[in-house]
Amino acid sequence: MHKESASEFAELVNIISNNVNALQALNIQASLSDVIISQIITEKVDSTTRKAWELKLNDLPFLPLKDFITFLEGRRRALESLNPGKVNSQSDTRLADGN
Repeated sequence: MHKESASEFAELVNIISNNVNALQALNIQASLSDVIISQIITEKVDSTTRKAWELKLNDLPFLPLKDFITFLEGRRRALESLNPGKVNSQSDTRLADGN
């Protein structure tokens, strides 16, 4: 949305409704929130991780969010073992702050 207007909200609701209907038509056996969260995560990860995830999906349209989180944890462990001295200082800071 670019500005607050009835037509912009109508378009947004239409897009959301069409996408929800499309997901339901695919008969995906997962919650809508899992699908949405997984899509957001997919857009945030680096291209190498995204490619690895897409290859893991193979021909499946979707895997449960818990499988995606398990996959990401496996990537983290692999990267930590390959670069033991290179842990992201930002995540260390967040852990120290309790966030």
